[in-house]
Amino acid sequence: MIGKVLGGNMEMIFEIASNVSTPLGLAGIIATVLFFSISQFIKAGIIAKTTKRTSGRIAILIINRLFVLAFITIFLGFLGFFLKHIVAFKTGQTHNEPTEEQVDILPGL
Repeated sequence: MIGKVLGGNMEMIFEIASNVSTPLGLAGIIATVLFFSISQFIKAGIIAKTTKRTSGRIAILIINRLFVLAFITIFLGFLGFFLKHIVAFKTGQTHNEPTEEQVDILPGL
């Protein structure tokens, strides 16, 4: 069904998505596909058109949820950063010195 709604361009979308190398680019692809899908669902009559008041409520809900998601992401990013350094400190590996295997692999450096 999704392939029909998107006009049969699923192969093209997957090809573009497989070539994206950054998280920001992937987020852009996902947002574009989501926007395109929702607009096609509205045009097909699967999702009813909304009033201005309902659209405003939906926009506020989306903004609030994205704010919460961004806050959680920032919190988990800081938590991961600090936990990485705490574990490195407790194991005595406080410097980014290469291991013997890394030195053997890259002898010229």
